Amino acid sequence: MILGTLGSDKSVTTVDAIMTEIFTGIKLDEIRIYREDANTKPDFVTKMKDA
Repeated sequence: MILGTLGSDKSVTTVDAIMTEIFTGIKLDEIRIYREDANTKPDFVTKMKDA
């Protein structure tokens, strides 16, 4: 089984998702951690200029 999870910037949610699956007894063959591309999110200043 492959576990796919969205990585967080502090990794707490990511580790929690992985550990939950492990402690429930699911045998994982592969763990995939996906992340959001940092360049796709406009920062606060850019959002305010566009408003």
